Amino acid sequence: MASHRSIHQALSKPLHISAATTLLVAQIPQDRTRQLRTRQDNPASNTREGTGFPTNPSGERSLSRSGRTMETLAKRVVFVALLVQAALLPMLSMAADADPIQDFCVADASSTLTINGLVCKPAADVKVNDFLFRGLDKPGNTGGPTANAVTPVAAAQLPGLNTLGISLARLDFAKGGINVPHIHPRATEVLALLQGELYVGFVSTTNNTLFATTLYAGDVFVFPRGLVHFQLNVGKGAAVAIAALSSQNPGVQQVAPALFAANPPINDEVLEKAFHLNQNQVQHIKASFVKA
Repeated sequence: MASHRSIHQALSKPLHISAATTLLVAQIPQDRTRQLRTRQDNPASNTREGTGFPTNPSGERSLSRSGRTMETLAKRVVFVALLVQAALLPMLSMAADADPIQDFCVADASSTLTINGLVCKPAADVKVNDFLFRGLDKPGNTGGPTANAVTPVAAAQLPGLNTLGISLARLDFAKGGINVPHIHPRATEVLALLQGELYVGFVSTTNNTLFATTLYAGDVFVFPRGLVHFQLNVGKGAAVAIAALSSQNPGVQQVAPALFAANPPINDEVLEKAFHLNQNQVQHIKASFVKA
């Protein structure tokens, strides 16, 4: 019963039949109809080979039955194709960075080619330093408006990470510092707090539910991929954390600047209606990002 329910749920989702599947399904009845027409036009072909006896005394009845049979077969092919694609969709939706198909693909910073990722350096030119990053022990500059700093260690900083689907970051917070609400469109983040206290959380897409708590040194928290999340230093001193991300290039987009400091600017009316603000308030918020 459970399997029937899961199949029904899978088939209730919108699916895209591949071109190959569509061609196969369309070709079956066409080929069969062509064969039947040939037999109808050429009675000699409607005999058993070597006997001279008709294979079917009623050509029209045979054509009708065969047409129904091929229609049923075509429907079964479509159904099987739907099942196969329904089974594959979850795997496709869970895919993040592509799996490597070689030992390593050290990023070639000198390449001018544009691909989905970074171009590989020739294996003969790869050195041990391509797999090494130094300096994560040094705190970042927390003197900015948000009193926090992020030191990324992604493929751009550590070429050996290219195609490996992981990256790191060091997060530093002065007292009261905040890593403002943001998203990583291509990565889940696991954060380990080494020092201080952080109020952290993310908002799910189900009823905008907030999942938030306070972390202490030694605690670990996970932020699911693509969800708005944040970290705020609520301790009496500095805080330090290390974040691991499930992409060589997780990307980051801060929510407020994306809306109020977009280039070119988003029409004021959009922001007024989205945030229940008047035009003066929208202009004031926009101006605050320009000053920052």
